[in-house]
Amino acid sequence: MGAGSSNTTLTLEAVGMKRILTAVVALAFVSLAGAGSLHAQTRASFFVGGGLTAPLNTDFKDNFKMGWNAEGGVQFALPSWPVAIRVDGMYGQNSLKNPPSGVSGKTKIFAGTANLVYEFKTAGNVKPYILGGGGLANVKGEVTSGGVTASASETKALVEGGLGI
Repeated sequence: MGAGSSNTTLTLEAVGMKRILTAVVALAFVSLAGAGSLHAQTRASFFVGGGLTAPLNTDFKDNFKMGWNAEGGVQFALPSWPVAIRVDGMYGQNSLKNPPSGVSGKTKIFAGTANLVYEFKTAGNVKPYILGGGGLANVKGEVTSGGVTASASETKALVEGGLGI
C-alpha cells in the first residue's frame, strides 16, 4: 500500500482465511488417517521459524520499514511416496516508514500453503530438497490517525517454490 494507491476491496475476511487453512490441515490429517497400514508408517515433522520481512517492491520499500515474520507447519513423509506433503502458515508485520505526526500504520500478512517436497538421497545427514505448491495470502493494511483506524485487506492465490537443505 504505497502513497497514492487506492483502497483495496475486501475479497475474503480474515476469518474466512482461518477457515480455509483449518480445512487444508484437516484434509491432510483425514487423508493420512484413511491411508490404512500406511498410517502407522507415516512420519510427521513439525517446524517453526521466523525472520525479517524486507520490503523489496518500490512502493512498499519507500513506505514501510523492515518487519518480522513467524511461521510453522507440519510435513508428512509417506514411505511409498517419493515426495512428502508439507502444510505451513506464516504471519508477518511491517510498520509505516516516516508517518506524519499522530499517524501510525502497518501491514499484516497471513499466508497458508500446501506443498510437495522431494528430498534428494544423500549419504550424510544433510538432505537437500526442492518443493512446490500453492496457497492463499491475505494482506491487511491499517492506518490510525486521531484515534480513528481505517483498514483494507485483500486475499490472493499464491504459487510457491524453493530449494533448501
